[in-house]
Amino acid sequence: MAIPCGEVQPNRRPFALAAWWGRILPIGLPIALLLAAALFPISTRAQALEGYTTAVPLQVFLTWPADTTAAYRYNIYRKLAADATYPPAPLNATPIAAITNCPQFQAIIPPASADWAYLANAFGDTATHTPLGNVCVIAGYAQGSANWNKAMLLARARPAIARVMGVAWLDNGVVAGTTYRYQIRRVNSGGTELPPAGASEITITAGVPGAIPTPTMRGVVAGDSKLQILWNKPAPKFAGFNVYRANIAAGIYRRVNEANISSDIDTNILEQAVSPAAHGFTDYTRWDSAGNPVAISIPGIPGTFMGPENGKSYFYKVKLRDILGNEGPFSAVVSGTPADSTPPATPTGIIVTAVDSSSSFRITWPKVTRDEQGHSEKTKSYRVYRYEDAENPYVGAVLVGTVNHPTDSTQFVAKGDSSAGLRSDCGDKSWFFRVEAIDSANLVSKRSAAVGAALKDTTRPENVKGTTAEGDEKFIRVKWELNSDCDIDGYLIYRALCDYGDWIPCPDSTRGKTPAGVPTTTTHGYQPPHSDKEKKPYQPSDCGGPFVLVGQISHADARNRASAGITYFDDYSVPAGSPLCYAYLVKAQDHSQNISGAWPVPNLAKEIVVCERLRDKTPPEPAIISGLYARDSAIRVEWIGPPVQDIAAYHVYRAESRSGPYTFVGGRTVVPPPLVGAILTSPYTPPAIPVCDSIPLSSQSYMSAGTFMDYKASPKETYWYRVLGIDKNGNESVRDSALAVSTFTFKSNREDAPSISSITPMEGPCALRVQWAPAYDPTRMRGFVVFRSNAEDGSYFQLENVVKDGEFQDRSVARNRTYWYRVAILKPDGAISQLSAPRSATHP
Repeated sequence: MAIPCGEVQPNRRPFALAAWWGRILPIGLPIALLLAAALFPISTRAQALEGYTTAVPLQVFLTWPADTTAAYRYNIYRKLAADATYPPAPLNATPIAAITNCPQFQAIIPPASADWAYLANAFGDTATHTPLGNVCVIAGYAQGSANWNKAMLLARARPAIARVMGVAWLDNGVVAGTTYRYQIRRVNSGGTELPPAGASEITITAGVPGAIPTPTMRGVVAGDSKLQILWNKPAPKFAGFNVYRANIAAGIYRRVNEANISSDIDTNILEQAVSPAAHGFTDYTRWDSAGNPVAISIPGIPGTFMGPENGKSYFYKVKLRDILGNEGPFSAVVSGTPADSTPPATPTGIIVTAVDSSSSFRITWPKVTRDEQGHSEKTKSYRVYRYEDAENPYVGAVLVGTVNHPTDSTQFVAKGDSSAGLRSDCGDKSWFFRVEAIDSANLVSKRSAAVGAALKDTTRPENVKGTTAEGDEKFIRVKWELNSDCDIDGYLIYRALCDYGDWIPCPDSTRGKTPAGVPTTTTHGYQPPHSDKEKKPYQPSDCGGPFVLVGQISHADARNRASAGITYFDDYSVPAGSPLCYAYLVKAQDHSQNISGAWPVPNLAKEIVVCERLRDKTPPEPAIISGLYARDSAIRVEWIGPPVQDIAAYHVYRAESRSGPYTFVGGRTVVPPPLVGAILTSPYTPPAIPVCDSIPLSSQSYMSAGTFMDYKASPKETYWYRVLGIDKNGNESVRDSALAVSTFTFKSNREDAPSISSITPMEGPCALRVQWAPAYDPTRMRGFVVFRSNAEDGSYFQLENVVKDGEFQDRSVARNRTYWYRVAILKPDGAISQLSAPRSATHP
């Protein structure tokens, strides 16, 4: 905008032009606040034509404000002060105008000059801060445009810029000490010279600068890393200045300003009113891209200096100057101390780690070394706050503590929070943390973003209560009471095997420990007391193995299917027709994945393990008759039964021909040793509901051998016999599946025994491998029968069904225990050979 002659325009934004002026200065040069305030609009001169002179170099410099009402050019006339008239021809060969010819422009402002850099930065791209490439174009900006006004502003401070903009004339043809009179005349677009108007003349003695007044100081305004020096507004032609600074009042002063002209300032750097308006300069710290203070250099002045440092006092003197750099006397000394007013930058990079082992949190973050403006900061300490809600940084904050800022090379700061009550016993508990930084001036940063973590709920749910089980033909239903814990997520159903109505934990060979609630004996790692349904005690020998997960159900589903607080799970994964009794254990699991009770071995004193089996209708396999012997008034029937877990008895049937009919003549119940089974005179009758108390985990050898004396046989008659098994559910072997053997065909002289060749330990799984000769020959044998005893002269019991191979792997052995083995050949007609000689082995 144009400024009418003689009118003073107050400045409304004293500090806003700092960034703009920084772009005017060349990259790499120190950046000073031009005028210590905004330059728009500038104070106008009291007369149209102004003149200045220097002795070295000898020159007279004339300048004037551009006319914005029309496109005028100018002529300059000179005469001796004593002469009456001006010569007819002006000093300039052609009317003075903006220089749009680039070579002529560059003759005044070379591309490598400071003025060129000023213009390139001032008119560069404000978004990318890219300097203007062709600086010559500034002389062609439209009169009155924003860029034209900016160029005229620079012309007010820089003689060369004033010349290329057509508002100055440099007269080098003067004689030192001679007084001259100058006149300016306008030339219109038609080339006609117009009569002089206004203050068009000035008198100057070449080489003798005019008197420059001493500035009257108004004081120093202290800011953050900057100080604003103010003085009374001088005459417009002395708007230029130089500011000198020292660290002590009587110290060595050096110039600290690069910008050297001021406009009117009516608001200081603290946004406070300045009345009456003053002139001034702001001395401030420059920063590099990393936010560190950098040294400042002034072109033409040796050495560098740093901008004001907060907390340190500085002393200033000012000289006024004209456009050619002529200085007046020093002002009085003024001083000021900048103070930090910029809070530290907001802490970032917060990491919160939940330390479950100590029910605490660890909060870490990079130390804050910059303030909000990205400048280096003197951070003193940090405060850490804890929240249940991450939304508002100033609501619900609990101060965790204060941490001092590391003064060494440590890059991260850490704070622990082990306050009571951080962990919940009703689900994982999340907490959020924020950090704020405090600097040496006790300025506090904004609180960081909330970062959270959760302490895992480590409280186990209550043990499941009321566990029961019911067997069906195809599945086993497990029932239990719903848990009342606050954060139950679901239930886990585990299964193992039962031995005579109990789950027996397997010995822990690695630790030799007994689970809680389980009594011990000397023969087995864990051995609870047992009794059969008739309350007769016995010692079981097989462990039930580890519990395996067979199903799970969410608490919501369990609640939906519950009746009177009792829910259930149906286990269809039980093998069809399985005669085994299964152990069931139900555990509750919460949302934090805590599982009730002990694991992997449950605490039988506190947790419920129930045994149940399928209510099967699968009959057992028939027994193999191993001997028919004539006795006085009787026939002795011997048999070997296959391993059947729920075998209850064997029925003996007799016929007078192979094809029958067969009639029941007796039998024997099966009981665990050392008890002896009872002789049956009538078919076995199963109980209403067979219970697991009478069913072993695995096949027992005593179940495979039995005898019966048939006292109803008549002498010298040939009889045919079949032996059928019956289980505890009353299922009897299919009669046609049993091999019929007659007293006439049964041999009394049995075949020679096989020979055990080796017994070797095996791993994966643990077993003893029994090998023998002869090899299996399906043309002359049904297979081999393997018997085992715990003593050489003890009772031997069959281990497996008929083995159709030359070896057998006994996987029911325990380490460090000696076992004795014997093997017999089973002939196609049911006859059995003699038993092999005993041979023993121990698995280490």
